[in-house]
Amino acid sequence: MPRIAVIGLGRFGYTLAKELSARKAEVIALDHSPTPVEQIKDEVDLAIRLDATDELALCAVRKSMKSISPLQLRSAEILSRHCWPPRF
Repeated sequence: MPRIAVIGLGRFGYTLAKELSARKAEVIALDHSPTPVEQIKDEVDLAIRLDATDELALCAVRKSMKSISPLQLRSAEILSRHCWPPRF
C-alpha cells in the first residue's frame, strides 16, 4: 500500500487526501490550520497540524514515516530538497 503525504488541505488537498484514502493508500494529511486537520482526521491514517514552511517540522514528519513518498503539492519541495533521500 503506498504511503502518501498531502501537504496543504485546501479544496484540492482535502479532496485528494480523502480520495487517496478511499483507494486504500496510507495518507498523512498536513496543514497549518486546525480546522481542516480536525475535519479530516477520521478519514486518513494521520492528520497533523504543522507549518509546512518549517523545514525542521517537515523533516521530523519525514523521518518518523521512513518510507513516505512526498506528493508534489504546495510546500512539498521543501521536504524533497532538505529531507530527500532520507538521512537516518
